[in-house]
Amino acid sequence: MRCAITPIVLLLLCAPVMAQNPAPVPVAPAPVAPAAEPLFLEAIASPDHPTASGDSRAFVAVNLMLGMQSGFRTQLGFDLTDRSAFLVEAYYGGLFTKFSSGEAAGGAVRYQLRRCAPNGVDQLTFGPGVGFYSMINGDSRMIAPTLDIAWLRSFTPGGNWGWELGLSVGVAVEIGGDSGSNPGEVSPLISLFSGFRF
Repeated sequence: MRCAITPIVLLLLCAPVMAQNPAPVPVAPAPVAPAAEPLFLEAIASPDHPTASGDSRAFVAVNLMLGMQSGFRTQLGFDLTDRSAFLVEAYYGGLFTKFSSGEAAGGAVRYQLRRCAPNGVDQLTFGPGVGFYSMINGDSRMIAPTLDIAWLRSFTPGGNWGWELGLSVGVAVEIGGDSGSNPGEVSPLISLFSGFRF
């Protein structure tokens, strides 16, 4: 009788000890989510980026404009930083506003900001500027604050050489003319443009 009870007694005595020291259960580490890649980067700051050093470079753009401005525009630009540039532009062609329409010529200055995609090839540019235009027949002269929004497809990562497509929006304000002008009259000024940058 004593030999039959002994194993049971030992099992009862060891049970609390075993309950106090459970075997450790391995826990798998929590998965680390990959960092989200931004859609657009302000610049690709790497030694391989052509403008990472901040060196100033000049470029030329030739655009065909269609809309309330329908003609040709040339731009001479100078990189200020790897994400901004200063542009001087000249325009010749048709100009169609609420107060005057016809053949016109003029020029503008523009400050351009750009954002590069991670691949360094696609760039989105924003260019606020102000221009002065005059009808060839002298009927009207105007100033025009505008904003250019464009997509530039570079031929090289981060480069200025490429093809661009954009929209120019703004207003034309008449400031005078030879005859029949009405200074202060305002007209919208909306055009599409496309061309190459070298």
